[in-house]
Amino acid sequence: MKLSIILLALSLSTKVLSYNAFFHSENFENFCKSLRPNNISKVLGSAIEADAQGVLLGVQKDNDISEVKIYNTQNQLVHEKEYKGKIKDFTRDANHTYLMFADRVEILNSSYEVERTIFSKESSKRYTELTAIGIHNRTLYYSQGRLGLVAHGLDNEVTNNINLNIPQPSQGHESMITDFAIHNNKIFLAIDNVTYDFNTKKRAFEGIGIYDLNSNKVELMKSINQRREAYGLPEINVSNGRIVTKNLHLLFSYDLEKLSKSKYAWPQTRLWKYGQDLKEEVVGRHFMDDQNIYTCTKTIDAGTSQSLIINREDFNL
Repeated sequence: MKLSIILLALSLSTKVLSYNAFFHSENFENFCKSLRPNNISKVLGSAIEADAQGVLLGVQKDNDISEVKIYNTQNQLVHEKEYKGKIKDFTRDANHTYLMFADRVEILNSSYEVERTIFSKESSKRYTELTAIGIHNRTLYYSQGRLGLVAHGLDNEVTNNINLNIPQPSQGHESMITDFAIHNNKIFLAIDNVTYDFNTKKRAFEGIGIYDLNSNKVELMKSINQRREAYGLPEINVSNGRIVTKNLHLLFSYDLEKLSKSKYAWPQTRLWKYGQDLKEEVVGRHFMDDQNIYTCTKTIDAGTSQSLIINREDFNL
């Protein structure tokens, strides 16, 4: 029994070490350097994901082509391919990898061959691109901008739109889901405004939402204080009782307990300058675990990009 526990601990330790080793490696540094400072936001096409199987990286290149690289836990490149379209996000389960592009989701089998496509964008309306993807209990969830959040059953192929009842200041306003994270049977939503009323000078809802997957009900909708700040195509991550959103080059951190009791989604921490000389800005997609935020930065006015690991405890994130 003791030997089994020791072997299990060594196995988990190896995964963690390999996981962290990748983000300290030349592979990740080269990925960040490949991002052009004027073309590295999530909207223009970049993605980072990591799990017990390894790391997935994606970046949009010229001519509407995206390059995807997948590494295993030994930092070995196991898949590299160029795909047509703007890469947006990744997720995977034991047998499949799901690549989200702005207009579709490609499902790859264990040999990284395209098995099928489950979505093809039909609306020509602005702000209806696919923005994020996640999987929970054999259901694939994806967000489609102003068209909201969708649940797709992987076993029965049934697709349902989830009614989020986003509160608006007045009739006619629209918001969009720009990102989400699944954590502890809940979906944490990053929401940006689409519409602006020039007469009342009010924007549509911007803020954070929480949807409970057990009750299938909206648990929370908290607007930011729009008189003081704004969201800019936010991304969202959750762990250790905290939500971290990325807005352009800004990182905001929210305590979950305080958020549930507050009038507004008001961050406890704001971080906007990075690097040893504080002359770097976070760019592109980022990945977060319990200890660190793994991302790329650009040097302000220098036009160069590089990797960065932010210790969350050091910055109260």
